[in-house]
Amino acid sequence: MNEIQIFEHDSFGQVRVIIEDNPLFCATDVASILGYSNPYNAISKHCKGTLKRGTLTSGGVQDLLYIPESDVYRLVMRSKLPDAERFQDWVCEVVLPSIRKAGGYINASESDTPETIMAKAVLIAQETIKEQERRILRQQQQIKEAAPKILFADAVSASPRSCLVRELAKLLCQRGIDMGEKRLYEYLRGNGYLIAGGAHRNEPYQRYVEMGLFETIEWPVYKTETIDIKKTTNGTGLGTYTSNITGLSPNTTYYVRAYATNSKGTTYGQQRSFITKDEQGPIFGSFNDSRDGNQYKTITIEEQVWMAENLAYLPSVSLPSSGSLSIPYYYVYDYEGTNVSEAKITSNYKTYVVLYNWLAAMSACPTGWHLPSNREWEILHNYLGGLDVAGGKMKEAGTTHWESPNTGATNESGFTALPGGYRDNDGNFHSIGYYGTWWNFTELNELNEGFAWSRNLFYDRSLLNRGVGYNYQGFSVRCLQD
Repeated sequence: MNEIQIFEHDSFGQVRVIIEDNPLFCATDVASILGYSNPYNAISKHCKGTLKRGTLTSGGVQDLLYIPESDVYRLVMRSKLPDAERFQDWVCEVVLPSIRKAGGYINASESDTPETIMAKAVLIAQETIKEQERRILRQQQQIKEAAPKILFADAVSASPRSCLVRELAKLLCQRGIDMGEKRLYEYLRGNGYLIAGGAHRNEPYQRYVEMGLFETIEWPVYKTETIDIKKTTNGTGLGTYTSNITGLSPNTTYYVRAYATNSKGTTYGQQRSFITKDEQGPIFGSFNDSRDGNQYKTITIEEQVWMAENLAYLPSVSLPSSGSLSIPYYYVYDYEGTNVSEAKITSNYKTYVVLYNWLAAMSACPTGWHLPSNREWEILHNYLGGLDVAGGKMKEAGTTHWESPNTGATNESGFTALPGGYRDNDGNFHSIGYYGTWWNFTELNELNEGFAWSRNLFYDRSLLNRGVGYNYQGFSVRCLQD
């Protein structure tokens, strides 16, 4: 009988885990927590690595089904439970780290001699040393990446008073950080200092105002007979101030005048008027990839410029049965050859193009473009109203490519996401017409090497799901302009 570790969560209950070479999770525990009405059917349909292990239960020792970490992510990806992502975060951030921090496990049997057990211990020690060396390298990289942030803090402290965001950008440039006003606003929004969208876009969150990091100035905006109070993120003291007014209606005349208030009272500036432009839809453009001549539509969403089509770059094509964590691999859905010209004339390539393993995805985008990070995806879905509704705004409308009902699909963002399916760990293709899955640049965390974040869209939900992919798998790629 195997030794069981039980992990408990206030909301999810208990999950039984067996530690072998890698942790194995009790399949029925996971499937039940994720809301599957028939856990055994879900396990049979979605899991690829089920194993039976003797487990002590209230009815005695029974053979229960256990699944590896990758199958936990498969069940999460297909779960309709609203808290599925929170369960995944708990597994990734609490359960797995607590297992791995406990050290190595020596699986000894009665037939093992002391020499054999010692040899196993030495192997584990060697692997532990290697892991420590990798961790040191990662820490050195983190120190290198933190250097611009330290310069950022120095630049802020160098200012003798509150200053405009534009002035702060100039200070940063003087300290060696190439960041203009636009990119600084993007940084502050992306890192949670400023509100990312809506009528209060670019306003600081109250907790940072209370910490003294930001100050705001208010002024009235006059529209016909009413007055609305608007705010902008500015400093105090002497200086020239530039304010951005958000949340205005299109093709409307507005009257505005600035004012300043202190202990002596309020003074107003001269009244000005302006007419807002007609409301515009998505801003489209185009880009030609000089490597292969492919022409892509582009779409500007917020301040990001995305390709409005999946990347089609195919320098080689791999057999679906071939895969690697250390070599770039390229796949075309249902194509089982290695001839690039043949692959490119298939209907799946013409519509859904290429699936990449993570290493291939990391270098596939053309010069001037890159694989988006987890944070850059977050900027996108926050602007579109959050994960629950962003998917519908990104999916191509109708059922030409998506299976019915294609819930919530409006494509109002212009992203035009298509359901290209994916290639699994075993070399099988799945779910074309039902799912679209895109790689992120960001790996899961240092304790889960071989996994990276992904984004998933579904035919029966408006949700944009934050998923996890094994880097061996094949997903689609959307490139973001540098």
